[in-house]
Amino acid sequence: MDEFSANPEQKLDTGNIVSQDRVWLSKVDGIIKDHLSDSSFGTDKLAEELAMSRSSLQRKLKGLVGVTPNDYIKIYRLRTAARIISTENYRVGEVAWMVGFNDPSYFTKCFVGQFGVLPKDWQRSRSQQEEPAL
Repeated sequence: MDEFSANPEQKLDTGNIVSQDRVWLSKVDGIIKDHLSDSSFGTDKLAEELAMSRSSLQRKLKGLVGVTPNDYIKIYRLRTAARIISTENYRVGEVAWMVGFNDPSYFTKCFVGQFGVLPKDWQRSRSQQEEPAL
């Protein structure tokens, strides 16, 4: 989970997770994706969408991937933001709004905390990788 959390390009290792739980995690991801720009979407709404109690959601997600539902939602948002920043031509503030952060400064703080790099530096490093060598 550490590599998944720290590197937006790293896929979640589901090798040790049974297929039924992989399907459940896909459902969780789909629900988060559907509510991505909704800054008020959190653990309570996720639990409601999954028709389970908040504590059951907490136990199941923590047991499967090692993070709380709130952290999982935040990581999902930040990883999505990193992909958008890498592939699209948006300003950092626009991306922050797109992934459910109301405050671009807080978004930047979370992005740096998660990936160790400013969003604009991430964007710059990705665009340099895509430029053809001369």
